[in-house]
Amino acid sequence: MLILADPIKREDEGVQLSVPATLTKQVAKWATVYFRQYHFGYILTQELNTKLFNIYIYRFIIENNIVLFPFSEIPTLVLQFMLMGSIPCLLKGFGKITLRESRYNMFYIPNGANEALFEKGEYESFHIELHSPYINELSLTHVDIKDLMHKLNDSSHSGHPLRPGLITREIRDVVRDIRGQNKEGNALNLALTSDIYKLLSIYEDYLTGSDNRNHIILPGTEKTLSEIKEYIAADPDIHECSVENLSKKFNINANTLKINFKNEFNITLHQFVLDQVMQKARLMVLDNRYSISSIAIQLGYFDQSNFGKAFKNYFGLLPSEMRKRQE
Repeated sequence: MLILADPIKREDEGVQLSVPATLTKQVAKWATVYFRQYHFGYILTQELNTKLFNIYIYRFIIENNIVLFPFSEIPTLVLQFMLMGSIPCLLKGFGKITLRESRYNMFYIPNGANEALFEKGEYESFHIELHSPYINELSLTHVDIKDLMHKLNDSSHSGHPLRPGLITREIRDVVRDIRGQNKEGNALNLALTSDIYKLLSIYEDYLTGSDNRNHIILPGTEKTLSEIKEYIAADPDIHECSVENLSKKFNINANTLKINFKNEFNITLHQFVLDQVMQKARLMVLDNRYSISSIAIQLGYFDQSNFGKAFKNYFGLLPSEMRKRQE
């Protein structure tokens, strides 16, 4: 997939530069790498093209608001993960969608140009393009994925997204494993194929769980669960948002809360709280107005070292290391 500033020219007009030191640790060993400067900012592109799949990792450093045009030369199925930032888009033949931070999704994308609106800031997208022979050989049975496969085989002119899911710890671990692969040749392809199948299996399980969840959620709990989720997202705190504290605050049995939260949102309550806490932590760490100790306290960690361990376990970096990288 190409990222174009002008879909008519279909040429990349960026100026090739060396990858800056602040981004070199983000580069996968298996990737062909391009770091280009444009009138609107910079794009770091990492890609690997094979007969079965393509992998792209885009890091956008946008200095001026811009509409860019992701261009696909052939119809394709894409499994896309939004690792940083949110991007409003127009999917060809479908309409408006938003690629939201910490969400992932599967799309059918027809050949041609789509639109993506970038505001000033940084974004990172990780996506995998699945080619026809590969996707047809996979034992994926969910009806929505089969519909996308039919669109691909028919070369439909209308794009289509499936239901977005939350990027869980399990997914982040697989994505991190893909980025960290240091094998070569057939060994690399086998390792990446295995990881891609894991991601597809997780997504299919998510879709299946979404189909069935209304049959197993206890009656009358849906509103309470939504209120709890909104409460956590508005003010994530690892202590205040514990199962025990939430169950008391919202007058719901702790076991009922744990079981039904997982059934409703396809993620455990603990993992959702951790995801929200860590995403807020990342934003605060990148803001030099906050000391690391004050961030820890605001997020419910009474021991800064425990916060540092949790942060590194989640992102692979200590808070101080992440802060230095942006300087």
